[in-house]
Amino acid sequence: MRSQVDGLIQVVGSPGPGSFSAAGLTAALLQWPSIRQLTLINMSSVDLQPLTTTGLVGLTSLTVRTNQTAITTAGAIPLLVQLLGQHSPITVQAAAKTLAELALSHAQNQAAVAAAGAIPPLVRLLGQHSSAGVQVAAAGTLRVLTYTHAGNQSDITAAGAIAPLIQLLGQHSSADVQVAAANALAALALSHAENQAAIAAAGAIPALVQLTGQHSSEDVQRASAMMCPPRAAAYILNILGFYAQQ
Repeated sequence: MRSQVDGLIQVVGSPGPGSFSAAGLTAALLQWPSIRQLTLINMSSVDLQPLTTTGLVGLTSLTVRTNQTAITTAGAIPLLVQLLGQHSPITVQAAAKTLAELALSHAQNQAAVAAAGAIPPLVRLLGQHSSAGVQVAAAGTLRVLTYTHAGNQSDITAAGAIAPLIQLLGQHSSADVQVAAANALAALALSHAENQAAIAAAGAIPALVQLTGQHSSEDVQRASAMMCPPRAAAYILNILGFYAQQ
């Protein structure tokens, strides 16, 4: 498995740091049938154009809990952080999701991803210039980096994440984007009094209250994230102590 991981890292970063070789990425997966089978599971919901994304899909499929450390040790994180600056939304989305998989429930990798400089580009990707898919991936990765990690909670807030996350709660955003933004804000606020005050001061509470009753049942059913927008909004309002004040 280690040789497979090293090979994927090599093709993701070949011929230069952060660049792609479409033929190399595809060939690497074709040489490893077991990886290709894992990859095909994820490919059912992934736009396969451009094919350069194939290597990242394959890398994501390897980031089951038993491989998180091996993939990080092989040097994946700096390359993935560089890919957050690519112009292709598909590539950026795949890179963000892979970073989230590496950091999920892994405190050492949470710190490593932040130390590699992932936070500023992830915050930039929350902006209105990004596609909805990229916004969801960026907010989701920030949530994973933040969850129960006090250092990242402070650093992500210092990087200016709160304001764009609140903007994503608005009516112009899709249900999936709203849920991702609310969950990221909740992770920032959880057991962190300073962030709770900063989120409230930035105007999140009116937007969250509006979100609790804004969506129809059809909208809620269509949301594909962990929770529907009203529930996600209610969850963070509870963290912020809004209901206790009523």
